[in-house]
Amino acid sequence: MASGLKGSSAPGANTDTTLYTVSGSACVVNISACNTHASNADSVEIYVVPSGSSKTDAHAIEKDVSVA
Repeated sequence: MASGLKGSSAPGANTDTTLYTVSGSACVVNISACNTHASNADSVEIYVVPSGSSKTDAHAIEKDVSVA
């Protein structure tokens, strides 16, 4: 069984980023988000989008979550 860090990212504001692409039929992942700004909150969105599809609300796991 594969384990370990599969991807990490620190994108700029309003930037969609592909973090990990599954090469099989199933995958279990743990996702963490961290705000490194001392004075303001960041908004986080997480989507799981099937290959060939575009991001829509139907693919949202977390949307507009404020990370203080």
